[in-house]
Amino acid sequence: MKKHFSLILCLFALALLLTGCNLNERKARKVGYNYAYAMANYQVDKAAEYATEETKNTTLIMAKHLAKAVGEEYIKSDTPAKVEIVKYSQLDDTTAVIEFHKTTPIKNSYFPLLMRKRNGQWMAHDTIPVRQEEPQMPDSSSSMARELPVNL
Repeated sequence: MKKHFSLILCLFALALLLTGCNLNERKARKVGYNYAYAMANYQVDKAAEYATEETKNTTLIMAKHLAKAVGEEYIKSDTPAKVEIVKYSQLDDTTAVIEFHKTTPIKNSYFPLLMRKRNGQWMAHDTIPVRQEEPQMPDSSSSMARELPVNL
């Protein structure tokens, strides 16, 4: 009797563990999809609902400026966009990568999205590195400087 009870308890624990992992993945996929769909359709404010603070302070600020720069006519020609999850990879308890395929009326592309779990919630962590220093021009002795053509 004790063996049967132990076996049933182990099977129940395994089922609970597998269901919990599947639920975790579904939550990450849903948040990632919502972020990617909003960004693909130039809905930056909507994307912010699914983004980490770092993403809001880097990528989304840049995206707002880019949307203004390309203009409404280009945005209309590039929407609506369709987004499809191609691959999901769980790296650890708080990090996952989702790969997407984006299709718009004028282009197709693939892109990865890093997901981070913060305070129990999955968030898109799509940051653009911010340059900390001014770029340096090569000096005249470097090979790059010698290879550049000079038109006089």
